[in-house]
Amino acid sequence: GYQYSTESGVGKTKTWRRLKAFDDHGNPLVLHIFKKMRVDQNRGIPLLAPIIETIKKIDTYAQAEVDAAVLNAFFTVFIKKKSTDDTSALDVVSKMGGETGAKSSDDDLVLGSATIVELYDDEEGIELADPNRPNVNFGNFFDNFLGQVAMGINMPKEVLLKAFQSSYSASKGAIIEATKVFDECERFLVDSFCQQVYEAFLFEAVAKGRISAPGFMTDPLIKQAYCESEWIGPGQNELDPGKGAKAAALRMENNTSNEMIETARTGRNFRKVQRGKKRAELIKKQQNFEVQETETEV
Repeated sequence: GYQYSTESGVGKTKTWRRLKAFDDHGNPLVLHIFKKMRVDQNRGIPLLAPIIETIKKIDTYAQAEVDAAVLNAFFTVFIKKKSTDDTSALDVVSKMGGETGAKSSDDDLVLGSATIVELYDDEEGIELADPNRPNVNFGNFFDNFLGQVAMGINMPKEVLLKAFQSSYSASKGAIIEATKVFDECERFLVDSFCQQVYEAFLFEAVAKGRISAPGFMTDPLIKQAYCESEWIGPGQNELDPGKGAKAAALRMENNTSNEMIETARTGRNFRKVQRGKKRAELIKKQQNFEVQETETEV
């Protein structure tokens, strides 16, 4: 890394000072968190970088369709009628055909909602255009664009839109594919940030004597054992909890899983779940005991 000197002014030059990324023991002094896609890459790529142009086009197209629909709502009829007075001004009829009784000039020839405007007898009639708005194909076209956006960020379209209108199997498959992406991002964040911060915190605590950890500073294997940890994130939601519970029981029955793994799938810690079960049993026993005492007194 580099440190830039903030000194500036007339006659002063800008200087740079090289800083170490690791200390003498190999511990990181800075966390630069990004996914490296190629050799010598020194900065990350935003998630929306591949689709930012497509998103801009979608926004422009959607706004144009809305503007066209609003313009179509200003439906105005122009009436050409023979006038006996050449000096008469334009008669503007208000919305829904109600006369205003006022005289207007050429500046009042504007579109309005359900407005009828009378023209001079020597002026040509207005040909009404049919813009066909709202566009009936807008929804399908917009969905196809969103499909490209979903592919650009490696995400199923159903999850991106939070709209599951297909069958159970298709919706479940979309959630599974999205979960794979989320799990990959979670592992990356745990390895590059959470675990690194935890090890730095533990190193400082041991160095200052707040935590007693014999061999932490002298043996790398012992240090690694102390720093061993398990990061449990939010679990995957089930469209049908009954089927998910049966699948978990079947995996434990055929010894391809265990209670700790299945508990972690739900985003919970096994030890805390077991402690909670014991507390619940104690509360039930206390309540039953109180009920029995009350019945005995009665």
